Amino acid sequence: MIYFVRHGETVWNRAGRVQGRADSPLTERGVAQARAYGRNLAVTLRDDRSVRLHTSPLGRARRTASLIAEALGFSEDCVAIEPRLAEHDVGGWTGKTWAEIECAHGDSPERLRDWHHRPPSGETRAEMMGRAADWLASRASSGIDIVVSHGGMSRAFRAAYLGIPASAAAALPTHTHGRLYRLDAGAIVEIVTDPDDQPVERLLG
Repeated sequence: MIYFVRHGETVWNRAGRVQGRADSPLTERGVAQARAYGRNLAVTLRDDRSVRLHTSPLGRARRTASLIAEALGFSEDCVAIEPRLAEHDVGGWTGKTWAEIECAHGDSPERLRDWHHRPPSGETRAEMMGRAADWLASRASSGIDIVVSHGGMSRAFRAAYLGIPASAAAALPTHTHGRLYRLDAGAIVEIVTDPDDQPVERLLG
C-alpha cells in the first residue's frame, strides 16, 4: 500500500509560478496542510510498524515530510530521501507562469503540455513517469510506503501505478493541495485532508 502526498502549498504555488527543481517556502496554509496530512496518517496507521516514509529531495517536500514524521513519531533519520521522486525538471520554464511560458515559446498550450515535449534544458513528462515506474518496481512488496512528492510527479506516479501510457496520463485528475492518494490493489482512493475538514475518501479507479 502506498500513500502519495503532495507537499503543502508554497509561495510560488500561490503566485502561479512553475517551480520544477527550484524551491520556495511553504506558506502558513502549506504548513497547516502538512500537519493535517500527518494527523490523518497517524490515526489511520496507528501502531503499524511496517510504515516507511520517503521524500523527494526538494526542500518543500522535505519540510512536509518532516512535519508528517513528527506526527507519526518518526525521527528525521527515518525519512528516506529519494531523488527519483523529485518534481518534473522544467529547465528554462522555472519560475515562470504558464502565460509567460506560452508567450516566450510561441507554442500552443496543448503542445507545451504534451508528455513528450521537452522544456529547454529540462526533461519530458514521459521521462519523469519513467522515474516513477522505476521507483515502483524497486519498492518492497510488503509494508506501507508514504511518499511525499509533487503535483507533476503525482500524475506521473499514478499513471505508472495504473500502467497507462504517457499519452493518457494527462487525463488523470490534478493533485490539488489538501489531499492525498491511497494506492492499493490496483485502485486509487483520494483522501481530502484539508485542515478545516474531516477526512473524506473518494474512489477514483
